[in-house]
Amino acid sequence: MLQDGKPKSNRAFESERLIVHDYDLQLVVNELTASGAEAIAINGQRVISRTAIRCVGPTIMVNNVPIVPPFEILAVGDPGTLAGGLLLGGRFPFYSVYDTADSGHVALAAIEPILWYEFCRAVDRLDLAPQQFADGEARGALFAELEVIFAQRTSDQWAELIRQRDLAAEVVARAATVPHDRHLAERQVWRYVAAGNGRQALVVGPAVRCRGTTACPAAPAPDLAADTFVVLRDVLGLDDATLQQLQANKVVFGPDDVRQRRLLPASLG
Repeated sequence: MLQDGKPKSNRAFESERLIVHDYDLQLVVNELTASGAEAIAINGQRVISRTAIRCVGPTIMVNNVPIVPPFEILAVGDPGTLAGGLLLGGRFPFYSVYDTADSGHVALAAIEPILWYEFCRAVDRLDLAPQQFADGEARGALFAELEVIFAQRTSDQWAELIRQRDLAAEVVARAATVPHDRHLAERQVWRYVAAGNGRQALVVGPAVRCRGTTACPAAPAPDLAADTFVVLRDVLGLDDATLQQLQANKVVFGPDDVRQRRLLPASLG
């Protein structure tokens, strides 16, 4: 059951957050579907593959039928599996991402009660421990409490606390810090490769890979239009005369054209 919350102040962002939106319902439906739900209904409206869930003004429409809160979502499937899937969608404060004091982010994943208890103890807020699975307004209040807690420390300070107390959380790496992350380096998730003209490019590979595969590709991604003529010739069967005509008319661009365009956009019109 989903219901709009009641704001405790006149702040616009708080009111917006307490309202159940169409994307909130879609998120729950997606989570239930991914968890193996055999059938789903929202306020009596059966959700099928063609069902649209969308806002029209202040009203949410399901199957082009207006529905109003409270929103009752029913699902057919294994209760344990469905309930477990709903824990991981960001609906609960113990599994979400929060802003830090230096505009960074921390991902909290204290799903198990013992993990949530240890987090509350680490931040000296054991009073929050019983509220892990709070619902309705209490859940919104817990979200707000955690936002304040995370905003009191920088990303580095959180990283140190997480390491010291072995918390179920992790600082979200920024692009500039990825090359310095020792865990990613040990797993060979990234490496520098030659990019031409004496330059090097940072290439990121898949975090999960099959046995025998390399961590990262041996070369950076091809340049823009690098394979244009190969594809047009080998896949579409165009001959060289046709390709030259298309290039002359600026219908397609080759690698040299793209380089010119980067340097002198006006030269290509």
